[in-house]
Amino acid sequence: MGMFDTIHAEVDCPYCGGKIIICEQIKWGPCMLSDFHIGDEVPDTADGVYTWATYARPTLEETCGNCGRKITYNVIIKHNRFDSIEIKEE
Repeated sequence: MGMFDTIHAEVDCPYCGGKIIICEQIKWGPCMLSDFHIGDEVPDTADGVYTWATYARPTLEETCGNCGRKITYNVIIKHNRFDSIEIKEE
């Protein structure tokens, strides 16, 4: 299975407005079992929009615990920092 990192964020559900906690294992970071929150530096990671978690998980998604809807999102890396979560329109 190998090493990975984990991203953590809290976002608002675009459907019901409830809080969603995102906690996702990723393979595009340094893969040193690090935890990253918005604002944290993500070493050895190119700036850009990340649309996938790992090779086995081709999309970033979470289910809202309030309304049960699936939320698909992107992770934005700017200046080697975890900048934000971008909710994809369904």
